[in-house]
Amino acid sequence: MVTLAYFVHGRGRGHGSRSKPVIAALREAGYRVVVFAGGDALLTLKEDPEVRSVVTILPGPSAIIRTLKQVPRARDQLRSLGARLLVTDGEGPSLLAAHSLRLPSIAIGHGLVFRYGEFQGLPKSSLLRESLNVASSSLGATRKIAVHFADVPSRDRSVRIARPDLVDLPAADYTSPPADDGPLSVLCYFRDANGEATVTGLLQLGARVSLFGGQHFRGRSARSGVESGAALPQGLECPDTRRSTFVASLLASHAVVASAGSNLLSECVALSKPVLALYKANDHEQRLNALLVERANLGMACAIELLSSDFIREFLNKVRRGTFARYPLLTVLPPVSHCVAQSVHEVLSAR
Repeated sequence: MVTLAYFVHGRGRGHGSRSKPVIAALREAGYRVVVFAGGDALLTLKEDPEVRSVVTILPGPSAIIRTLKQVPRARDQLRSLGARLLVTDGEGPSLLAAHSLRLPSIAIGHGLVFRYGEFQGLPKSSLLRESLNVASSSLGATRKIAVHFADVPSRDRSVRIARPDLVDLPAADYTSPPADDGPLSVLCYFRDANGEATVTGLLQLGARVSLFGGQHFRGRSARSGVESGAALPQGLECPDTRRSTFVASLLASHAVVASAGSNLLSECVALSKPVLALYKANDHEQRLNALLVERANLGMACAIELLSSDFIREFLNKVRRGTFARYPLLTVLPPVSHCVAQSVHEVLSAR
């Protein structure tokens, strides 16, 4: 049986959640897949029978040095497995290790769409920054697969553009807002635990909020769901973070207010959930994601540092009026599991 090494970056849950169906498809195709994950990805993939822990390197001034320090360990892991091919979802050290061992590799990443896709009208400075940022986890890969909700032409024939599999979502689940003046149900997720002011604004405007992720709100952890401090305000729930709970809340919501991560935005687009896509001013990838959502009239975009009560009110009013567009993502782009399995077969057959 051919052994594949599958490395997953651990910042946020998007890398891990989209990797699950890809790993399943590769195993169904007859490959042994050994998974290496860290951070939130390890939490997402902890039930996998062949998962192993690795260090997740977060962006920052010392990221290059920390990446290089992890390469020898990744080399040892690849050699000890006898891996024939590396699949990496945003994980840089493993790709460098594969290069040094002359192993073929397939790089998966949402930011790849901004390096290899054709875009018009997006900020050139952000496109350049994101293009440089994704280079460390994709440069020199045998094949590259950009996972996104944007259906754009690829400038490179070796790059395929796919969507997350979204296997646990129905084909469509648009939830009409209340006909009367009843409260809107809003799902919130903030990757960087920076959403308390946003949640407060939503509650003050009468929304019912289900808060997920690592956010803490007045002593209550949305990650653990365990109260430790003052009671939650009326209208706010912090459910447990099981995937099934998250999906149930997403299906029941009228709208989403969240960090502009590619995977969550793909889920919102697939389910026709209007989204207020928030990003930190210096996060170029999430800024580009949010602007794409706004440009397609699938929601609104705002830097979280500039978000105001008036902006939130405008978004909720548009949700209630049903003015946002819908987009058939599930039929427009192929699932990433199909693209990866096909690429693995093509690369190994050519050797």
